[in-house]
Amino acid sequence: MAPERLQKVLASAGIASRRDCEVLIAEGRVVVNGEVVQVAGTRVDPDVDTIIVDGNPLGARQPRTYIMFHKPVGVVSTSEDPQGRPTVIGMVDVPQRLHLVGRLDFASEGLMLLTDDGSVTQALTHPSNQVEKEYHALLDATPSADDLREWRKGITLPALEDEGSDNDNYDEEGDIIASEPTITTAPAWVTVLEQTDAGTWLRVVLHEGRKRQIRRVAKALGYEVLRLIRMREGPIVLGDLAAGAWRPLTDEESAKLQQHAEQAESMARAVAQRAAAAERKTARIHTDNSHTEQTPANELKELQDEAVGLRRVMTRDDEEKKPRRRDDDAPRTDAPREERPSYGSRPSGDRPAYGDRPRGDRPSFGDRNGPPRGDRPAYGDRPRGDRPSYGDRNGPPRGDRPSFSDR
Repeated sequence: MAPERLQKVLASAGIASRRDCEVLIAEGRVVVNGEVVQVAGTRVDPDVDTIIVDGNPLGARQPRTYIMFHKPVGVVSTSEDPQGRPTVIGMVDVPQRLHLVGRLDFASEGLMLLTDDGSVTQALTHPSNQVEKEYHALLDATPSADDLREWRKGITLPALEDEGSDNDNYDEEGDIIASEPTITTAPAWVTVLEQTDAGTWLRVVLHEGRKRQIRRVAKALGYEVLRLIRMREGPIVLGDLAAGAWRPLTDEESAKLQQHAEQAESMARAVAQRAAAAERKTARIHTDNSHTEQTPANELKELQDEAVGLRRVMTRDDEEKKPRRRDDDAPRTDAPREERPSYGSRPSGDRPAYGDRPRGDRPSFGDRNGPPRGDRPAYGDRPRGDRPSYGDRNGPPRGDRPSFSDR
């Protein structure tokens, strides 16, 4: 097989997560072909190279398990629950020890991924990687154009103590306000899907995982979320999987998920490196008001926006492109446009067709003689008088000037 990074090979063999494997390598606890390797990213081939960790030979690589589960409302996103409520891990009956790739709160439903691949779990859940998640949210009313615009730009919310935990505590009364007074959500992709008797469905795409973010943003704008379904995580789509059911990912889906995890990590590292370079550049910037160079905050925001755009392209390679709606995102009506006849069928009033127009007494073109020419004869009949023909003209006397040939 093709050589791979050492930390990935160790993680795939079940030693630890990829980040923890990087620590093992840095501490000099990994030996490859008799030599201690302390550089993460060293390429190795487990089928050819001899790899030893803490004095123990690396075992054969175990095939990884990737499962999608349609979490219903009323199921807790944990392995066990003190209150005895049903759990996601309990509903997926497999012998492998699986990790939850993110969580959904108690009152939400939809796609959840489970795997025993620690590196993929880390890549898909780490905040810096900003993996996209798509939701369909049913609101009690249709948001106005201004509210949709605010939602897309980012909303300022009271900060919570466990802001990034994404835990299952759905009791808002139990939330603890953090010492930091407020947070601002990242820009989101928000569009109106459908208006129904039950409410208005929105499509919301996030690349951050704040606690109950969609519900909190809707509440801040004056709306209530009646139902919330996760439809997609990264490249994996829920599809028609029934609530409470689960299935293994296909080989193609597993490969897409692994590739997406690697790309997300690589992109996050690139953005972090460029942000660090921007900060070093800022240290050399003068602070006078006449300076027009970009500030670090603006440059960092451009880097983050660029990363979000790349992730969107990366995630939607197989998704059908849809035209953007207008800012109001109101559903398009089926009312027909004003009927406008085609050009050839437009009425022309009482004006007759061109060929039927009366011509009066006007003679045809060939019969026209034009204005009277008087008594002037035709050109060939004009008298020439005593004027000699051109060849007989001698012109003015040349005097004593000799002819040209005699000069």
